[in-house]
This record gives sequence, structure tokens and C-alpha cells, in this order.
Amino acid sequence: MDRDIVDPRLVRLLEEAASRGAEKALVRAGLHDEKALADLAELRTLLDSWRQVKRGALKQLGQILVWIILILILLALGMREQLTPPTG
Repeated sequence: MDRDIVDPRLVRLLEEAASRGAEKALVRAGLHDEKALADLAELRTLLDSWRQVKRGALKQLGQILVWIILILILLALGMREQLTPPTG
């Protein structure tokens, strides 16, 4: 069964319906005016900035956790050394 649309009138009708549907979607999203391209670029920049901040914050959190673990290990070793009775 051939699924290609042969009737040019039907093709034009489908293209027009798709175009109108896309226009309605842009209007609903508030992206129908001449500022839309700039708005999208600004949103993309904002999203990229957010991702960079998030990555940096997660990296910083990881470093803080490593420092905490190292300090706890050193404290535990110091307490162990203090609790061990002297020999000799």
C-alpha cells in the first residue's frame, strides 16, 4: 500500500493546517511577535547560566564534603593517639 499523498490539493490543505496550528501554538506560548527570537535567545542564555551555576555549586559541595571527611579522619586519628596509653 502506497502511503505517499498524490493529490496536490490535499497536500496544500495539510500544509495550511500545519501552518495554522504552528501559528496558534506560537501565540499560546507568547512567541508570535518580533521580539520572540530575542526572547528565546535570552532564555537560552539564562538556562546556560543556570546550568553553569548548578555545576559549580555541585562541585563546591563535593569539595566541602571531601574536606569534612578528611577533617573527621584526622580528628579520629588524633583522638585515637590521645587515648592510646604510652608504652615504655
